[in-house]
Amino acid sequence: MTRICSRITGFFTLLALGAAGAAAQSPEAESYYRDNIHATVTSQCIDCHIDGGRAGSTGLLFTDSAPGNHDVFNDFVNSPTRGARANTVLSKIRGASGHGGGVQVPEGSGEYQKFERYMELLSETPSTTPSVSGAPASVSAVA
Repeated sequence: MTRICSRITGFFTLLALGAAGAAAQSPEAESYYRDNIHATVTSQCIDCHIDGGRAGSTGLLFTDSAPGNHDVFNDFVNSPTRGARANTVLSKIRGASGHGGGVQVPEGSGEYQKFERYMELLSETPSTTPSVSGAPASVSAVA
């Protein structure tokens, strides 16, 4: 009986967290940012994309913090809808769309492919469907 209650409680907990989970970012995206993107941002973007910098009026303002910069990308890319501005980021870093800093990451390069993958990770819709195992078999209760 305890096992059944535990499964039911777990199911309702997952349902309650479903809405929050939709807004949550996957740990994979943050990890990918830290391992593959952060060094490029701090070496090529941060000088302009800071408060008071040449690109200080954009929605992409960075610091030295990898988790913070990941959050900046996540908020920017997924506004107003999930993945809405992923192509804008890719366009800007290759020097298109009026990017004042010119080409920062050449299209087709290995570094550009990393940015493409990161934009995909940010744009993915997290699964909000709870995964619950099937109904228990051979259940009996004793008073």
